[in-house]
Amino acid sequence: MTNNTAHFGRQLSCIVHFATFFALMAFVIGYRVFPYADEWGYVAALDIGSLNDFVHWLFAQHVDHRIPLQKLLQFSLAEYSGFDFRVLVLANLIIAASASLVLAAMAREYRGYQDYGDLIIPLILMSPAAGYSLWAFELQFLSCIVFVSVALFFAGRYAKKRKTADAVWLVFQVFLVAWCGLNGLIFSTVLAGGLGLYWGLGWLKGWGDDRRLLLLLLPILAQDMALWLLWSPSAATAGSPDLISVVSSCFTLLSASMVVFMFTGTLWKSALVAAAVLLAFSGLYIQSRKRTLDFADLFLCLCLVASFVLILSVPLGRGTEAGGLSNGLSMHYSFLTVLVPILSWILISRSFPTRITGPIGIGMVLLFGAAYLSNTHWRHEHMNVIYGRQQTVEAALRRVADIPSLVNEYTLDLTWQSDDNAKRPVVQGLAILRGHGFRIYELAPSVE
Repeated sequence: MTNNTAHFGRQLSCIVHFATFFALMAFVIGYRVFPYADEWGYVAALDIGSLNDFVHWLFAQHVDHRIPLQKLLQFSLAEYSGFDFRVLVLANLIIAASASLVLAAMAREYRGYQDYGDLIIPLILMSPAAGYSLWAFELQFLSCIVFVSVALFFAGRYAKKRKTADAVWLVFQVFLVAWCGLNGLIFSTVLAGGLGLYWGLGWLKGWGDDRRLLLLLLPILAQDMALWLLWSPSAATAGSPDLISVVSSCFTLLSASMVVFMFTGTLWKSALVAAAVLLAFSGLYIQSRKRTLDFADLFLCLCLVASFVLILSVPLGRGTEAGGLSNGLSMHYSFLTVLVPILSWILISRSFPTRITGPIGIGMVLLFGAAYLSNTHWRHEHMNVIYGRQQTVEAALRRVADIPSLVNEYTLDLTWQSDDNAKRPVVQGLAILRGHGFRIYELAPSVE
């Protein structure tokens, strides 16, 4: 590829990142200000009486997950903003844009130039239907992808420059991702195990600084083991789904990075992603035969394997419906699948000549461009349906003094179920917010 073409590819990537960021930010402006479902837990944390209890709350298991980093960040943002949840979603958007830029930079360093096919990165990560932009609490899934993306970036730098500091930063991301919920713990366990095997073999063969890196990795392996031993399944964890449902769900999730675009034509869309994955592994095999594989190739492959383990865990843990996951659950977990097409493309783009990768890159951009447009249309329609309702609820928060009556009238606007157990934290939370005097939730002065 010529320098001019590579330079233009990099400029085009910046333009698409800029455009998708501000397009998504336009939707966030119309986001609801009040909490929903699990987010009421941040409100309850306002009444924690001691630092010791607050730290315990940070690290305590939430449903199936330990998410102290998310709790600390989102609680701090919520309190600072007066519990205006638009601020939390805007922070999610900034984090997602950062991850997208990191992955694009990693792809550029990995192959030596920015390919047009890399445009799928912002089209996927900043989709208008991305869960983190619809519900602030989905930072759990976003943060998992962010830390893995940063790890990929440092893996690429370490492969090229062989600086120990880059490997240390990579290992640090593997440590952090374990605290992003059970999904992050799966990533951390697979990545730490794979790196341990690689550096362990390197130690035995006398490769460079692999012994020191392996020793650095041992505390993370111990941490992950401890987190697994301390984990207790919640009521949300499914029983034993049948094999057909598991296979069907996993195949469906291959195209979940397209979000609502996957709801029609799922079979052929998942088949295309599966073909890209197979081609990526074929490219790795070709490189291994040529003895051109390096650390970056192996770590990319390891992240792809970890993504498949995570995909498998979804129907095993949540897929209770006969025949596989529902569209709602597929959409909910969709962001956890975004690395599958992205990493497959990055591996393909370096493993094969341009005459092969050129048409594949164009095809992937067209496919995920169509998905982006479909998701944009869906988000517009979604906003048209819920915006007026949000305004009604926001007005009621300042107008209705009787909190139980308010919650009964707007239950499903404030949480996802209508039973007493779901209503209780909402009633308690609204009382806490009014008691702390947050402007959004204060009763408006009576009009004479």
